[in-house]
Amino acid sequence: MNRPVIPVYLALLGSGWLALGTAEALAQEENGAADAAETGNASSVPESAPAEAVAAPAAAEAGASEGASEEASEEFSLKLSGRVQTDIRGRIQDKSVGEFFDRRSLPIGIERNENILGLKLNGSYGRFDMVADVDFAWLGYPAELPGIPALSDLTRTDPFYLQVHALYLNAQDLLPGLDLRVGQQTVLWGKGDQFNPTNNLNPNDLEDVLLFGEQLANTMVKVDYTPLSDVTFSGVLVPIFKPALIPRSAPLAPRASSRRRTRRSSSPPSPGKSSSRASKA
Repeated sequence: MNRPVIPVYLALLGSGWLALGTAEALAQEENGAADAAETGNASSVPESAPAEAVAAPAAAEAGASEGASEEASEEFSLKLSGRVQTDIRGRIQDKSVGEFFDRRSLPIGIERNENILGLKLNGSYGRFDMVADVDFAWLGYPAELPGIPALSDLTRTDPFYLQVHALYLNAQDLLPGLDLRVGQQTVLWGKGDQFNPTNNLNPNDLEDVLLFGEQLANTMVKVDYTPLSDVTFSGVLVPIFKPALIPRSAPLAPRASSRRRTRRSSSPPSPGKSSSRASKA
């Protein structure tokens, strides 16, 4: 009666081992498939993919910055600045030259009472620049006119004036390598210390002796052509002549020189010169 039980136990044991072997085989197959999938994904992505992924945003940022700089250069910008200046000078000693019939004197008192309001405007749009530098000067209250000749002195009859230091339009790269500037401007021609003999395109402003070396702006057309990076050709057209300004004490100079000539002509000759003339006679 007990013999049939042994084959049943053996059959159950064999089926357990079979089920266990089948589960292990399935687990190994699943692990192999997962490894193969990971390997395939890794091999399908090129090695340069991370570099391209980094390079693409960098190129996009560079393009965006270039576009922003171009847009900024095309925008219109305007800058305004100014200054207030007062210049008061006096004379503590009377100065006079000339003979009694043609004497010119500078009395004691206030020599200069100049009040300046300066405005400077800088504008730019793309390759075009605009500069305006203007001084509005007030010479104080007009003094009492000494006579009819004083009516020809604008500083006495109209103590206001407007001085334009710069009022021009500048175009850069109007053509390849060509710059153009048109308007009231000052062009420095050559280099020098205080006195430059080649810098004669603009008239000298000698009205104020303390500002020796200053020049007056004039209406000009200036062209610069740069065919090479270190070679530039410049040309300036001055259609209107503008004379230089002289100091306020300049009228004293002719009278002083005439007085010297008068003294030399009226002085007696030296003994040496008289004896030589007598010997020749």
